[in-house]
This record gives sequence, C-alpha cells and structure tokens, in this order.
Amino acid sequence: MEEMDLGESTTDATSVENTAQLPAKTSDDSADSDDSDDDSDSSSNADMPEKEEEVDSIPAPFDYNGHIERIKRLRERGNFELLREAREAMNTTFPLSPELWLNWLEDERLTDKSTNPEGRATLVALFDRAVADYLSVDIWVEYVYFTIGYMGEPDGSIEKVRSVFERGLMAAGLHVPKGALLWEAYREFEGIVLSPLMEGCDGENPVVADQLKRVANIFKRQLSVPLLNMEKTYTSFEEWLESHKAIWTTASGKPESGLIEIKNVEMAYKKAMDRLHQIQPYEDVLNTSEESMKVTHYKEYLKFEQSLGEPVRLFSLFERALSDCPLDAPLWLGYIEFSDGLGDYGKTLQLCKRAVRNCPWYALLWQQYLRCMEKNSETPEAIKGVFEEALKSGIQTAEDFRNIWLEYSCYLRRRIDWGSKEELPLLTELRETVQAATEHLTQVFGELGDPSCQLLRFMATVEAVQSRKMEVARKIWNDILHLGHKNSASSWLQYIHLETAYGDSKHLRKLFPRALQATRDWPESIVEEWMQFERVEGTLESYEDALYKCRIRMKQVTAEREKAAAEEAGSQQASNTKKVEKKREKIKTDKGDAISEDRRPLSLKRAAPIGNETKSREPTSDPVKSSFKKPKIESIEDLGVVTEHDPSKDNRTVFVSNLDYSTTNEQIRDVFESVGTITELRLVKDFKGRSKGFCYIVFSSFNEMNEALKKDRVPIDGRPIFVSKCDPDKHTRQHSFKYATSLEKNKLFVKGLPLSSTKEEVEELFGQYGKVKDIRLVTYRNGHFKGLAYVDYEDEVSAAQAIIKVDGMTIKDRTVFVALSNPPDRRTSLLSEHNEPSTSKVQSLGGGLKDIGPRGRGRTQVAFLPRALQVKHEDSKSDDKANSSNGAPKPRSNADFRKLLLEK
Repeated sequence: MEEMDLGESTTDATSVENTAQLPAKTSDDSADSDDSDDDSDSSSNADMPEKEEEVDSIPAPFDYNGHIERIKRLRERGNFELLREAREAMNTTFPLSPELWLNWLEDERLTDKSTNPEGRATLVALFDRAVADYLSVDIWVEYVYFTIGYMGEPDGSIEKVRSVFERGLMAAGLHVPKGALLWEAYREFEGIVLSPLMEGCDGENPVVADQLKRVANIFKRQLSVPLLNMEKTYTSFEEWLESHKAIWTTASGKPESGLIEIKNVEMAYKKAMDRLHQIQPYEDVLNTSEESMKVTHYKEYLKFEQSLGEPVRLFSLFERALSDCPLDAPLWLGYIEFSDGLGDYGKTLQLCKRAVRNCPWYALLWQQYLRCMEKNSETPEAIKGVFEEALKSGIQTAEDFRNIWLEYSCYLRRRIDWGSKEELPLLTELRETVQAATEHLTQVFGELGDPSCQLLRFMATVEAVQSRKMEVARKIWNDILHLGHKNSASSWLQYIHLETAYGDSKHLRKLFPRALQATRDWPESIVEEWMQFERVEGTLESYEDALYKCRIRMKQVTAEREKAAAEEAGSQQASNTKKVEKKREKIKTDKGDAISEDRRPLSLKRAAPIGNETKSREPTSDPVKSSFKKPKIESIEDLGVVTEHDPSKDNRTVFVSNLDYSTTNEQIRDVFESVGTITELRLVKDFKGRSKGFCYIVFSSFNEMNEALKKDRVPIDGRPIFVSKCDPDKHTRQHSFKYATSLEKNKLFVKGLPLSSTKEEVEELFGQYGKVKDIRLVTYRNGHFKGLAYVDYEDEVSAAQAIIKVDGMTIKDRTVFVALSNPPDRRTSLLSEHNEPSTSKVQSLGGGLKDIGPRGRGRTQVAFLPRALQVKHEDSKSDDKANSSNGAPKPRSNADFRKLLLEK
C-alpha cells in the first residue's frame, strides 16, 4: 500500500498517558515496624480464606459482568498471576474494551517483564492483541512510548519505534478528534533525534539533512489530513521552517526550497481544511449526541464519506464507529460487505472473526463468515468448526438456524467435484448434514423449524440436477408433500417442473392426477400445466383422457366452492339471528328486573262481583297495576339520563372503560383535567343508578382528545383504565391490538419478575444497558401485576446487550427470563391444541416420516412418561369409534335432561 498522507493537532501527546496504577503493596519491613499493625493484620487475616474463595470464583464463559467483577477484585488485591489468568479467560470469549486493555498493559509494565528482552517481547505481543480488538488512539500512544522506552536496549532501535509510529498512523492517523496525538508524538520524537545531530554542524552533513527532510515530510503529511486544530499545526510548521532553513542550507548545500515545496504544502493544507469544513457538522453531532443515537449519526457520516469514494477514510471511520458502538450488528455487516467489495479477503476474514465475537447472536454475520472462509480457501475442518460454533452462539429464531444450516449445506455442495472419485463421500456428507438439519429444526421448533421445507427442497434439487438420482429426489418430494404441502399447488408445480426437466414422461403422467386430486387452493394451475404437457408430448388418446379428468375434477371443485360459500352465508345468517335473539332476551330480562322484588303475588282468578256490579263490564281497577310497586328514586341522576348521540362530538370524545364500579366523576376528572378542558363527562349507569364501569369524556378540541389517549392504562385506585377513541359505528370501529404481534428486535419480553416489582424498578434494571423508550407491565384487569413486562429500547443493540446480561438473573428468589418480543400466532396455537403435536413426526431425508417419542425424542431414548400412559392420538379416535359401534351409551344432551325432568 502506498504511504498514506495523514493530519495534525497541537494536543500534548503526554496527556493521554494512562495513569491507572495498582494499589501499592505493603512491604514486610513496614509490616514489622509496628506491633499494633501486626495485631491488626492478624485479625484481618482471619477472613482471608473466605475472600480468596470469593476472588477465585470463576464465572461462566459468557457471563460478561462476572468476568469484569472478578478482574476488579483481583486487581484490588494485586494478585498478578490470577489477574492475568482472569483476563485471558475473558478475552477467550469477549473482546476487551480499550479501558480494560490499558489497565492490563499498565499492570504488566509494573512487573519485571519490561526489564528483560523476553518480557518485552511478551508485552509487544500483548500490545498487538490490544490494537487488534478496537481502534484506540490511546493504546497506540502507549505502544509507541513503550517502544521508545527500550530503544537503547539491544532488542530496541530507532527503526522499531518508527515502524510502530507508521503502523499507528495507518490505523488511527485519520481519527479526526484524536489522531493528532500520534502526529504530535511522532514529530516530537524525530525532533529529539534531530537535536544532538545539529550540534556542531558547520558544514555539509547528509545525516542532518535527511533528518530535517524527515521532520518536514511529517509536517506535510499531517497538514494534508483533515484533523482538529489544523490552524495551530500550520503555524507550528511555519515557525519550525523559519528556524531550520539556515541549518538545511548548511547541511545539504542546497537552497531553502529544497527542504520542502511550500506551494504543495499550502495546496494540501487548503484541501484538507475544505474537507474538515465538510465533515465538521458530522463531528459536532457525534460530539454532543447521546450514546443511543451515535449509531444513527455514524451511519449518516459513513454515507457521506462513501459518496466521496475514499476507501482509506471509510476504513478509519468504520473502525471509529465500531469502537464506540461495538454491539451494532448491522454496522459490522456493512463494514464486512464494504471490505469484501474491495477484494481483500484476508482482511475481510479478520473482520468477520471480530464481528462474531462482538455480536454472536446475529446469524447474517456467521453466514458472511462462512462465505469469507470459503473465498479465502480455508480448510474444511476450520469451516466446519466455525459452523458448529455458530449453532452454539446464541441465535434464537428458527429462521436464523435454518439459514445457518443452508449456508453450510451450500458450501458442502460446492465442494463436490461431480463425476470424480470424491463425489460419493462428499455427497454422503451433504445428505447427512441436511438430514441432521431437518431433525434438529423439527425437534427444537416443531413445524415452525422449516415450514416451507427449504432444506428438503434444496436437497431434492441437488439430487436431481447434480447427482442425476431422480429416484432419491422423488422420495424427498414425497416427504415434502406429506409434511403439510400436499394441498398447495405451488409445491406440486415445483415437483412437476423438476420431473419435467430431469425425469421422464411415465412418472410425470402419474404425477399430474395426484396433484390435481390433492390440490385445494388453485387446481386451475395444475390443469393448465397438465394440458400444456399433453399438447407438447401427448397423443390424442392421452390428451382426451387428461381433458376428461380435468373437467370432472373442476366440476367437483366448483361444487365444493359453492357449498362452502353457501355454508359460510348460512353461518353468517345464523350468527346474525343469534345476536338478535340475545338482544331480545336481554330486553325481556331488563323489563322483568324492573318489577320490584317485594310486590304481592297476583291472583289468576277474577274477583267476585258485589251487588249490582255483576253486570258491569268495566273493572274498577287493574290488578296488575295495583300490585306494581315502583322503586324509590331519590333523583333523576341516580337513574341515569338517556342522551341522544351527537355525531359532531365524536372527533373530540374518548371512551373510557375498565373503571371500578365505585369510581366517581371527581376521580375521573382528576386524571383527565391535565389534558385539557372537559366539556362533558358521562358516567354510564344502570336503571338503579349503579356505575357500569365505563364513561364518555368530551373535550373542547381534537388535539386534547389525542392527548387524552395517552392516559391509556393509567391506574385509578390501582386499576388500569382503557382509553380509546369514540366510534359509535360498529362497522368502522377498530378492534385491533395496539401493540405489535410480530418479532421486534428492539423490544424484550420479560417474565419471572417478582410480583411486587414496580415500573421504576424495572426501568432501573434495564436502563443501564441502553436508552429505554417504554416499559409496559402486564397486569390483570384489576391492576395486579402478572410478573410479565415488555421493555422497548431505542435500538436493537441495547436490547441484545440486555438479553445477555439479565437473562437468567435471580431477583428475590425468582429467575428472570428475557427474550426478544415475538408473540406466537394465536391461530397457530389454537390449531396446535386440536391437532397432533408438531414434533410427533420428524422429517427423514428420502425415507418417509420417522416416528419419535414424546417431547421430540427418538424411540431409542428414555422418556420420563411410563409407556402404559403413552396413548397415541389415533388410538383415542379408534377407541371412540369402537365404543360407538359396540352400543356404548352416548352422552346426554340438554334436551334429554329436560325430558327427564318433565316426566317427573
């Protein structure tokens, strides 16, 4: 790579030296100087075994916080050997942050390692590991200072120092805010080298001239890069040039212009300043933005730099972004794709390794990693090792697992040299891999593991197209069709197309009738495909036979569709009739309840006439009216007022439900008065004046109504209220769930929380891993907490970090479970209640369906349920049929019991 011109700042390089120190050890001499100290030491040593046990407790490999706490404890105690082991153990699983590396390097430099060549070599290797994890100007500055420190030793030299400086500038010299630290240190170092050479320089001296040229060239390179405080750097350059021009002329014997071309420096400086003005807004935003928003701002910055087309600057900016946002998986993926597009597969491979260490849960990174290893001609054993590591990396969804299996299967297919001696063993390995994939997905996820049978379709196509084994492909397709795809026209068409291209007409003519008879969604497509085949390859007899079968089948399909439409219309009508009857029954019930319970019983016999009243046809009084006792109503408000609907108020009215029956108008007003002006509040009551638990609130404006909707789930007396827009039209009224019912990677589902938890406690727990946008505690209708919550973060990175840190945590003797929010489909769950479990059959490659035991186990595995209690679903059905055929008594209906009661 060509030498890269990079930029400047006058910031003192020494200001970034790490000042972290281990606590000073107490020497034996000082311990023996005072008897009282001995007494205190003896008393404190009594607790040493317990503390040692606490310090030596090794956390789980993926317990990030546990590693951090252990390192912190060991560092406080100054136990260097255990501290080194703890850091190595953590670095095996996780990349270390720049702060952790600086502490480690500082601790190692305090030992005697820096005093001998072997120890210094170990420290150099440690520095190389540190700069490989993340971009850090501070670590590079420490690296060059360490190299300068042993420059005079046999294993050190000026060239080594310059080599480290050049590596540091290549990595961090373009860092706009802090890159000048390295440039300043480099110029300072070369100035120190120059000073003794200039002493006594009275004539030509090539060594002095070369060193002057080197310093001037560093100035030129720095001024060509847009960095902060470039104006001060240019002023320093002018001062340095003015003070060294005479020395240059003396040492080189050349004119002043030979030291450096001023015009070239000025042009480069002006160009860099123009670029700095372009990127300054992006730098200002990054400098003032919150941590949760940095990823967004970095992506905008990267998009701008990409439009300028300078790969070196893009590499530097990507490294800066990932140093600040290491858990943003899409950012890693964008960096890898950018590097891969440049064709540097070795560097891309290193990026992939770093990416999966930072974001092991992101399947796309593992897929890119596998492809990059193949491009870089890695060994099959190494690629298989990465694939197995991916399966254990923490990916969660069935789709991610399926994609990893497919990626590795495609790699195995590309390894096969068709027609060679190695074909059979490699093809066998591919078949076994696809078989293992289908069984794994089925046992873990059931039918959702591979619902469209992508793996089996892939293998069937490989068998037909590459290995030319159509019989094996047909067996696989039979498995696919029996796994819930036999009614799908698209599945049959894919099978037909494969048979058309690589099979024969004999099997194809058997396939068309099967497809036509089984298809339920769109048999017309099968008819069209069959007739086209017969037109091209069939005889007159075969064409007419196919035409006849298609007509018969389509008549059946038409009849079935008409019958289904009629049944749907009938069920809809019956449903409407049932609703009307329910309303009538309710009206009758309400009227019946209106009669007082303490009324006198009515006599069904007519009262005996008295005197001349025998011939009178007009009764003196109505017995029903005379016996009716009206309920006492103190005021009209207790009874409730019937209000006519005013459509003009709908757009500023909210409907409030789930109110406690004892809630008063004043309590409701207290909640909604902060929103705006309440022009009307109607608490709905029954005929006895009791609250029905809902009300209507009319506001003075549409905006106030929208603000009132935000009061949804606000508790009144501990009971959450439900607030929605008022829509009297049942046809346009929205009943949709207000929260998403699909996978949300920035929202977490939490269960197992203590029932006494509050929203503030949950926010405090999850807020330390990122900016929380919303927290929703799931409660019963009475407001009691269920122990479930949804935590909505601003970004996916914070959610992923919270899963790693909180999942499995114990809070008040309860284990907390955390996962991405992905509610199951209600329709799927309802169907699974009435059908066989999805794990009752396992997809078997080319061998039909394989029976497995309960809980997804094979028949050879031990089940905890006794065999006597393991009853198949089919057996229960057959038993029911046997009972009915043997005359067993049928269960009695409500009508049967009614007849029995009437007979008595």
